Amino acid sequence: MPHGGGGHDQVADGAINILEIKAAYREVLDELERMRNELDPLINALENPDDRAVMRLRYINGFSPEDIAEAIHRTDRSIYYYLSRAEDQLVRKYPDKVSK
Repeated sequence: MPHGGGGHDQVADGAINILEIKAAYREVLDELERMRNELDPLINALENPDDRAVMRLRYINGFSPEDIAEAIHRTDRSIYYYLSRAEDQLVRKYPDKVSK
């Protein structure tokens, strides 16, 4: 063989790398799902519905504060206020589960 079959090794190495990346990706997704499952009941315990909505958009759906502001027709500053207020409530209510 003129090339010594080196192409096969590259393909095999590439396939192994892809499998390793997929496994790492799956681990990250599993960890995010676990975190969402832990956070969801805490968010549901917030008294203010606006706080719940903003926290859900931010921490469950992964929206940026700017995207949340645009989606619900509020200012960026008000979104930061909602987040801060809700986070403070959660820290006070669940100090063993939540830190700021």
